[in-house]
Amino acid sequence: MDEYRQLVSTDPRQAIVALDKFIPGIRLDIRYATSNNIMHHPMYRTATAFLRRPAAEALREIQQELQPMGYGLKVYDGYRPYRVTVDFYEAYHDSNFVASPIQAPGITGDAPST
Repeated sequence: MDEYRQLVSTDPRQAIVALDKFIPGIRLDIRYATSNNIMHHPMYRTATAFLRRPAAEALREIQQELQPMGYGLKVYDGYRPYRVTVDFYEAYHDSNFVASPIQAPGITGDAPST
């Protein structure tokens, strides 16, 4: 945790933020906190989504553009702990279907418009 704090103190864009607190009106449907997912058992302890600040800022801008039209974003996933990424990849071995564990953490997510 000290390493993370040091990183963020030198580059605030590396901060990881909770989307439900950072983006007003965003909807979360974190299936990996339930058994209703491709692994058929919970992968996360809590139903929340995190992203690095630049990715979260981009989603916040989109959310703000969609709201006047009566639309909004629904997020299914965000930052995925490395352990979970490895579990998915080992189960499926298909980088077209699940992210490779080598992918950059905290900058990808699943978010359709609703």
